[in-house]
Amino acid sequence: MSQAFCWSSCFLPCKIVVYRDGDQTKIGLPRPTMLLGQASEDPGLREIAGRVEEQLSAAVNVAAGQSRRG
Repeated sequence: MSQAFCWSSCFLPCKIVVYRDGDQTKIGLPRPTMLLGQASEDPGLREIAGRVEEQLSAAVNVAAGQSRRG
């Protein structure tokens, strides 16, 4: 088992919060690059965190009705 896997499993899956603020629904989550960046300077972890962050951001954008283009 790699060190990158061990560290990433401590922080992933990421918590995603969906809540109402007045008449708006809001979605928030901690950025994996920030979480893993604080835990380790391993470039492999930073790469994993970047990929996870991109996928989570895309999912949040779709959920918010702002599907990503190009």
